[in-house]
Amino acid sequence: MSGINRVLFIITLAIVVGSCHSEQHHHQVDVPTTAPRDIFFGDVHSHTVASTDATALDTFTTVEEQFAFARGSVSVAYNGELVYRGGNTSGFPYGYTQARSVHDLIRLVDRECNRKTDCDYLLIDHNPIQSKGTRFSMLDKNGKPWTRESARAYINRAPLVEIFQNKGNQECRTGFGNDDPFCNFENVPARPDPVLCPSPGQGGYGCVMASNYVRNGLKIGLLLQESIGANPYKKGFIAAT
Repeated sequence: MSGINRVLFIITLAIVVGSCHSEQHHHQVDVPTTAPRDIFFGDVHSHTVASTDATALDTFTTVEEQFAFARGSVSVAYNGELVYRGGNTSGFPYGYTQARSVHDLIRLVDRECNRKTDCDYLLIDHNPIQSKGTRFSMLDKNGKPWTRESARAYINRAPLVEIFQNKGNQECRTGFGNDDPFCNFENVPARPDPVLCPSPGQGGYGCVMASNYVRNGLKIGLLLQESIGANPYKKGFIAAT
């Protein structure tokens, strides 16, 4: 096949695939009216364009649209299109641009929740090994010393932490706050000499520090309990994919 013919073939194939993709995009399946409206712990998983894997499989809905679905306002099509059927669609999930720390996030969501009579929520600490040592620091999420009030407010809204997931072992790493050989399992990064974080919040992506890990966080929480009378790291565990 000549170079020109090969290019024409690729262009034609792209057009055909795009046409098929477009036809699939209009296939809609409404969620039954009996679908759960209070979504907790995996009753319903609804993905958005923010998910690389889901986008590759024809998911086009935004975070705000899927949040509205979780509130009972919309029905979701098979491939991610939406059919709105009314209801309360006010509010939206807060992201990094609105809340630069978990304390800011709690303040914003509390403000939203306080306007309603049937609102409650919890936060789950996700992937602490990527926190550059800040997830279980002796300082709070704004880099200030924990107080009894801030510790209690935090643990009341963030009572769970991921202890294991497909991004690696979040519990512990041999040589970082422990000498347990069983902690040398499914570590990320896997290299035996990982790059260290120079201080909490500093360093490159994937740098390692003892306060990244859940087991050390439990110990630090006990120290804080003794010093300020509250433990912000008295966490329950969840394992995720």
